[in-house]
Formats: sequence, C-alpha cells, structure tokens
Amino acid sequence: VAAEEAFDIWTRARHDIIPSHLARDVVQCLDMLRSTIQSKNGGQRVVMGAITDGNSNPRTVPMLEPYFDFVVNSEEVGVAKPDSRVYLAAAERLLDHPHLE
Repeated sequence: VAAEEAFDIWTRARHDIIPSHLARDVVQCLDMLRSTIQSKNGGQRVVMGAITDGNSNPRTVPMLEPYFDFVVNSEEVGVAKPDSRVYLAAAERLLDHPHLE
C-alpha cells in the first residue's frame, strides 16, 4: 500500500509540473489543429487521442485535458512505441469512441 501511495504522489507531482515544461504554444497548436480539422469537416467534431509511453496521461493535466478524447498508454498495451500494437490499440479506441457512432 505504501508503494502505491508513493507512486500516486509521484504521478500527481509529475502531471502537476507538466504545464510549466510544455513547449511554447502547445495549447494554441492543439486548439488550431482541432479547429482547422473541424472546419474542414463541415463542423463535425474532431476526436483526438494521445499515445504515451510509460504512465503519462495528458487528460490528467487540466490545460491539456480538453484536447484529448482518449489516451492509449503503451504500458497498458504491454509493448512500447514504435511497436505497431500500440498504434492498433489507438485505432481501436478511436473506432469505439462514442463521438464516432
């Protein structure tokens, strides 16, 4: 239990510090990407996902959460990028997303 609590504290701290270490204009880029694709698709909602190695999850970072509809963590898949199974898992998650039904 102590190890799990320590890992949870570390994970929260890791995600809390992400905003101060983002590359410049990341949020503006994500916003532009979503709005540009959406406008080219006749206003249809765009579903965006992230593929991460390790235990990172951009949906737990408040300033990034609105831009990512799903996250595939290579740890969950059991293989690391660039193994194709990570990308196939993301494609499956995308196809199952409720906004595409």
